[in-house]
Amino acid sequence: MPEDTTNSLITIHDLKPFIGVAESDDDYDDLLYQAIDAASWYLNSETHRKLKARALTEYYDGRGTDKLILDQRPINTITSIYSDPDRSFGTATLVDSDDYQIYGDEGYIIFTDTAVDVGHRVLKVTYNAGFSTIPYDLKQACIEIAAKTYHMYRNNRVGMKSVTSDAGTQSYDQEDSPFVKKIIQKYMAYWVL
Repeated sequence: MPEDTTNSLITIHDLKPFIGVAESDDDYDDLLYQAIDAASWYLNSETHRKLKARALTEYYDGRGTDKLILDQRPINTITSIYSDPDRSFGTATLVDSDDYQIYGDEGYIIFTDTAVDVGHRVLKVTYNAGFSTIPYDLKQACIEIAAKTYHMYRNNRVGMKSVTSDAGTQSYDQEDSPFVKKIIQKYMAYWVL
């Protein structure tokens, strides 16, 4: 089972050293891929973002302002912006790239020499956004979540909070670590309404 290359924030090669599995050992690769995919989806979901770089086409309302905040960041490139009240988005409605400035890290565009149409979903933006290189702290959070998932399944601890034996009680933490919680907050998407 290959990894979800669109969403996966780490590779199996990133994860194996952290869980004590030899690079050449492929006995648990399917489980590792599932853990990586689950951890990556979890981080995307919790941050309300598509964290890994990808091509996107989105439609926005024209609000009569010169600022357009895009759903994803960082913005890597803008392929095209169309402004069309008829929503056909033909060639004549293409906004010239000289008529806007991109604030990539912040995730917005400022229109400089043109007014865009006002109305519901009159702007069509095709762009590439997300991290081309996953930041180290985000990778580490993904590794931590995937490792925890792997160990829970590998040791048959899914759903267990604790196990009691003659040696005492062993508790299993079900919550995200403080580090993971901090990373989720750091990369969380917030919308201005």
